[in-house]
Amino acid sequence: MLKHQEHYLINGDLCLVCVPQLGGRLMDVIYKGVSLLFVNPELKDLTPDLTQLHQLPSRAKHIPFPLWGGEKTWVAPESSWPNQAPHPVLDSGSYQLQSVNNASLVMSSLSCPHSGLRIVRTITIKRGAETGWSVHHRLINESEHAVNCGIWSVMMLNSAALYCYECNGAADFECMLGGNTAFVETRKGMNFIHCNAKHEFKIGDQPIRPRVHVVLAEQERYLLLTSEASELS
Repeated sequence: MLKHQEHYLINGDLCLVCVPQLGGRLMDVIYKGVSLLFVNPELKDLTPDLTQLHQLPSRAKHIPFPLWGGEKTWVAPESSWPNQAPHPVLDSGSYQLQSVNNASLVMSSLSCPHSGLRIVRTITIKRGAETGWSVHHRLINESEHAVNCGIWSVMMLNSAALYCYECNGAADFECMLGGNTAFVETRKGMNFIHCNAKHEFKIGDQPIRPRVHVVLAEQERYLLLTSEASELS
């Protein structure tokens, strides 16, 4: 096993931990000494063989690929994934560190032999008094044919959480995994998703605005994260 090289972006109480060797991940977000993202301890410091990913331990029985944790870029739709798993080169391969300074870093994947796509991820920490960061995802088609796809940003949290976002009504969302929607409620034009216990589920919805508020309960403290997607360029 080889210890992965970590790169840190720090501003005051906020520290971003980036690991280019594992799919160009933002592997952890540490705020006031508290780790906010899930990092799979069973895969710690493991350098994967991309042809044998199905043999690595996964935290979900129905998922035939390793969940490394952190925040990463997946290529949508899921129906285009090879062998029902994210493209190995893009999700678990080593990214090249193209540039780095005290405010941002740029990581680039190799070209995926299955999709012909290459991913470039730019992670930037805000400077000054404001606490926050941004992730810019770029898909580059290096094949000779058109690829119908989109960007799917996935971030795995490590604590109980309450998600809320503006919606048109509770009937708009689709439960794709889990079968139990009792943890979802709608009040005054907002959908609330309660994640207070270990329960595997997946829902799909189209918020009115691309903005989600997340309340994290951590050691009798509450943290508010606001995630907002910008327009495609």
